[in-house]
Amino acid sequence: MVYVVGAVAHPGLYALADGARAAEAVRRAGGLLPAADPMAINLAERLSDGEELAVVRLGEIVPARARAPSRTRQRRSRSVTHTAPAAPIELNAADAASLERLPGIGPTLAARIVAYRELNGPFGSLDELADVAGMTDRRIEQVSPFLLVH
Repeated sequence: MVYVVGAVAHPGLYALADGARAAEAVRRAGGLLPAADPMAINLAERLSDGEELAVVRLGEIVPARARAPSRTRQRRSRSVTHTAPAAPIELNAADAASLERLPGIGPTLAARIVAYRELNGPFGSLDELADVAGMTDRRIEQVSPFLLVH
């Protein structure tokens, strides 16, 4: 049994075959909603009995859980939590780990930003983030308060 919550058509409990992938759980829950952030979930990951699969919305910052996770969940969390940086980050100097702290930016997108910068040179403005695959105007709007470009 897997509990699928968040930005899916039909959140709830679903019985899946042992070792089923997250993609199957999402499919059984009616698929991702248009507002879901597909980059914040690893659809290829295998699930185990009793897990919760939280599908976040684009740019959503997931608060810390109010209740303690189950024993199986202590090692494996499905949701992405962002702690906004205390001071703005210099986009042209930031590594992927720093970029992952931004709302709406996961490991894959952070790596794409760094790879784009390495291939094309430094960003001239935040608007150039739109050239990075997966960066939308909405995401750029969300991260703008936390980034600087020099």
